[in-house]
Amino acid sequence: MPEADIEKLIDELWGDRAFIGKLTWTAAITLGRDDAFVNDMVQLAAATLVDELRLGTKIEKPRAWLTMVVLNNARRVLRERASRPQDPIEGFDRGGSSPEDIVAVREILRVIRHHLPDKPRSCISLHIVGFSDREIADTLGIQKDSVVRNIERARARIKRYHVEPDLFPLYVRIAGGEK
Repeated sequence: MPEADIEKLIDELWGDRAFIGKLTWTAAITLGRDDAFVNDMVQLAAATLVDELRLGTKIEKPRAWLTMVVLNNARRVLRERASRPQDPIEGFDRGGSSPEDIVAVREILRVIRHHLPDKPRSCISLHIVGFSDREIADTLGIQKDSVVRNIERARARIKRYHVEPDLFPLYVRIAGGEK
């Protein structure tokens, strides 16, 4: 489809406030989610529509297609979220003997939560709460060597933020859980 026709279709769909309202309402009711999540799914579906049209996919009924893509994408995202292990470091900063220790622990947790990619974050989080490398590998469905590498990467990244990770048992363990 020519770019001008794609732009015209998108303008027509987005100009149809009644359709967008019905689409958002249907998704919110079907999924039981808030407006922000549903709006993200609508925008993702619109981007997918543009990509598909640019690739030459013939879409007979774009309104019905968008509705199904919004619902399917949202269901996929919700399934992925549900299948992720819960954050094992949640509430971990409530211990500690002194205010300085608590502040230091919270700073490390902040770096872990906000500055680490998914795999290193998952590995280091499980490592902190005492999972062995084998248990982490089994939980995340990755190789034990990958666990060790991800823990090393996480520890290096934490140190880059000038946070001392020695407060936790963040050393890279070898077979048997030894230092």
